[in-house]
Amino acid sequence: MGALQSSKTPWGAISSWEVESTCGRPFRIEAFAFGLGLQPILARRRPDVVYLSEWDTARVLAATRSMLRQRFKLVLSNGTLAAEGFDHLDRVQDLTPAANEYVLARGADPRRHVMLPLGFDIPPQLVWPSDEQRRALRARLGLPPDATIVVSVAALNRYHKRLDYLIEEIASLPEPRPFLLLVGQQEEETPGLRTLARERLGGDGHSIRTVAPPEVADHVRAADMFVLASTFEGLPRALVEASALGLPCLVHDYAVTEFALGPLRHAADLRQPGALAGLLAGVSPSDRERDRAAERHRYAYENFSWDRLRPRYVELLLDVAGKLPSA
Repeated sequence: MGALQSSKTPWGAISSWEVESTCGRPFRIEAFAFGLGLQPILARRRPDVVYLSEWDTARVLAATRSMLRQRFKLVLSNGTLAAEGFDHLDRVQDLTPAANEYVLARGADPRRHVMLPLGFDIPPQLVWPSDEQRRALRARLGLPPDATIVVSVAALNRYHKRLDYLIEEIASLPEPRPFLLLVGQQEEETPGLRTLARERLGGDGHSIRTVAPPEVADHVRAADMFVLASTFEGLPRALVEASALGLPCLVHDYAVTEFALGPLRHAADLRQPGALAGLLAGVSPSDRERDRAAERHRYAYENFSWDRLRPRYVELLLDVAGKLPSA
């Protein structure tokens, strides 16, 4: 079986509305162009399945598939809670039970949808730095050697990732406050966040950084706690990765974080002022020790590692391609 995997996605006949909409939004233009740019590869490789994660690119491929009489199947990894618009797809991968229940409750075809989490490269054993190694790591990264460090890995914005809430909650804690480390891609809202952090935490109480992907794990390992302040996610990659590295994870209390972290999460209603501050104050020294870290890693490994999920992905792709061996 041939399978072509893409980080972009979708089309079934393209309407004039969709073309006009595409022309008005840069990400739609990118998805449109990417779908067209895939055509020589599809013609040459003749895949059985194209697996992708962008709805707009999938619309392109669905339309060209019909026009060019190609037979590949389309599988969309759906990181949203969209409840409709799947008719051009052969299978939709919902990343959490909550997402799957949401779309089915709104009339989605259960034969088209499957619940299958994202897969992660998680080693079988926890890599946990010693105190000496963590101090050396902090020195290399320019982080305070003795402070309690709270890290968040997220796009540097207010609206979705709610980093303004995180800054205010840290600022509300008595001295000595934790040091706040924000790691993520800069956006239009980032300058305002920098100003807020300087005013509320001081120049020596925080750091806001954009780093290369290979450096993210070291920034997480150097910290004591991980916070995701958003109140809605598909399946947050950074959260699963932080848990796999052993950190206590403080999150909003809803079904997605319960699925992502299991019984060891620290959760509260983060829509409420003071809720996160209470979680931060409640993390005990034992929560940050190796034994508890190993439990968090084990949950992440058993539920999200490629070691555990690979057979289910193979089964999904074979089933979509019509090549699943009969029992």
